[in-house]
Amino acid sequence: SNSAAAYRYIHKPITRRRVSAMSEPTEKPRVIIIDDSKLMRVSIKNVLKDEFHLVEAVDGEQGWTMLCGDPALQVVITDAQMPGIDGYELIARISASENATIRAVPIIMITGADDQSARERALQTGATDFITKPFDKTQLLARTRALAKSDQTTRKLAQTSEALAEQGAVDPLTGISRRRFFVERAPQEQAFCTRRNQDLSVLALHVDRFEDF
Repeated sequence: SNSAAAYRYIHKPITRRRVSAMSEPTEKPRVIIIDDSKLMRVSIKNVLKDEFHLVEAVDGEQGWTMLCGDPALQVVITDAQMPGIDGYELIARISASENATIRAVPIIMITGADDQSARERALQTGATDFITKPFDKTQLLARTRALAKSDQTTRKLAQTSEALAEQGAVDPLTGISRRRFFVERAPQEQAFCTRRNQDLSVLALHVDRFEDF
């Protein structure tokens, strides 16, 4: 709970650019649509264009490049079957990213495979949600709206964590996080891991005769 590594993990991804992007209340949430089918991209845009700022990518490689270059993107909508990097590999890259901002982005996978195995594979790879073609317009809008709001909340919590560090959540002697920081951060980490169906580990270290040091 008081590890320097945990402190670096929380604070390294938070950038000035990202805080600036979230400080603009009138800005529409940014969503990236990744699909090799122009028709499908147009169909999704027609559903979401009134509420979201939309950007497009024609395959997984382009989508990954755009995601890495735009920390303000809040939701990823990706097809499953694409040339080169398909949706599953893209999701795996996002889930394994060293950048916590990218790793936390909600992902909706849209595929024509209407079977349980495809759904399980998408979710196990790291997708947040799953919609099958032909998609229901109301369902797509509602889920995208909910995930964008969730991501916004996560970002605000991250900013709060940063503010806490500046206000004394870090011990000035050791440079590591205090118990207060752990109490604030633990529920967020638990919620993140629950949403991603990932394990959560806590390592507690006790140093005997610490005052002697």
